[in-house]
Amino acid sequence: MAARVVLQTSLYSRPSETLELRENGILRSRPEAGRACVGRWAVVFAPAESGRTTKTGQTDDAVDVGACGRERVRDIVAALNDSALPGGSVFDFDLPSYEREFRKFIG
Repeated sequence: MAARVVLQTSLYSRPSETLELRENGILRSRPEAGRACVGRWAVVFAPAESGRTTKTGQTDDAVDVGACGRERVRDIVAALNDSALPGGSVFDFDLPSYEREFRKFIG
């Protein structure tokens, strides 16, 4: 859950968007993208094939991960990608579980 909090705040995403993130929504930069992109990742919210949209009605909202000073977030995204089942959910808990745990820490 801590990784999800870091990801949500770093990517400025909504709780539901982050919890709906699937393994195929995490993209590693390709070598042919060039040297500047090595080690970079992107997270795609509401991929068109999911049939979902963001709160603003968008699909395929991609956020770059791994910019200078954000290496820790890049490492978290890489670890999440490695642990998710192909095509599966990145997180193994739902929004009510997340909210319940979050409330324990805020008071």
